[in-house]
Amino acid sequence: MIKKLIILVIFSCILFIGGCRNDNRINDAVEEEQNVMQDGNVSETSIVEKATQCYLDTFIKPNRKDATISDVWLYKNLGIYNNNLVCIFLDRNNCIFPDIVVKMVIDDYDFSYSYGYNIMVFSGESFYYLPIAYNNGFLSYDDMGEIYRKYRNQ
Repeated sequence: MIKKLIILVIFSCILFIGGCRNDNRINDAVEEEQNVMQDGNVSETSIVEKATQCYLDTFIKPNRKDATISDVWLYKNLGIYNNNLVCIFLDRNNCIFPDIVVKMVIDDYDFSYSYGYNIMVFSGESFYYLPIAYNNGFLSYDDMGEIYRKYRNQ
């Protein structure tokens, strides 16, 4: 009986210590999020999560109501510029496209791509095609140069 009691006490201590460690991780995450909000900067993780959900709601769910967040594939992350995510998202269950090259030149940069692999910009709560985002001032000429280098090197 005493052995069972000792084992129970040891097991309880292990659970208590494990719970404290998880609380510290949660507290660290909350503190990090508060620091991000105080600085006025939005974390990359937060932007990507919002963009992923928006892509699901805007482009996938209208065609497939039972789609989930796991159906969204961040195919290429080309970076965040002024809190605007530049990326290529795909639907994991619908990413077979015809072999057609779409010509897209913006200023000096040739962003031609294979049909279906649209370069999108997530800004705030909406997606924009790259040339529209650039023309609306979401991205600078210097941003476009950096995006081009990343796009061609990935």
